[in-house]
Amino acid sequence: LNFGIAVEKAKKAGIPCRMLMVKDDVAIENALQPRGIAGTVFVNKVAGAAAERGYSLDKVYEIASAAAENVFSVGMSMTVCAIPGSAPGDRLHGDLVEYGLGIHGEPGVERTPLSSSKQTCKRLVEYLTNAVDGKIGRPYAVLINNLGSLPPLEMSIVVADCCSAL
Repeated sequence: LNFGIAVEKAKKAGIPCRMLMVKDDVAIENALQPRGIAGTVFVNKVAGAAAERGYSLDKVYEIASAAAENVFSVGMSMTVCAIPGSAPGDRLHGDLVEYGLGIHGEPGVERTPLSSSKQTCKRLVEYLTNAVDGKIGRPYAVLINNLGSLPPLEMSIVVADCCSAL
């Protein structure tokens, strides 16, 4: 909603702009409106690189759209975020993790007991490979978004386990 309002205001002010919805969340199969989560980082980087090269707005939009069609993400968390001004969520008790949750604390699609990094990464890769299933080939990039919750040593383990699961 806010992005749409910003586009309309910019257009009224005579600023050329386009809005692209990134719908990279693959956790909810056949979602009518997939969410944009971490994949927006890739799309923003691609669009920025195209703009920096001096491409027209329409060309930047075309390139960013192609990137958006080829980015796939799944979220996983051991805690639920606290939206400013509201109490922290309490969906995850004890040693549960949630797959497929949204960036604003929207419920995910699966809760399981916490397991090893290797098993968790294997499950995340299963979500991604089920969704991609031949849509893209190699090479590809992988973004592991920590949001600062894991120390670097533990994050190194997660990265290694995700790479092994691929």
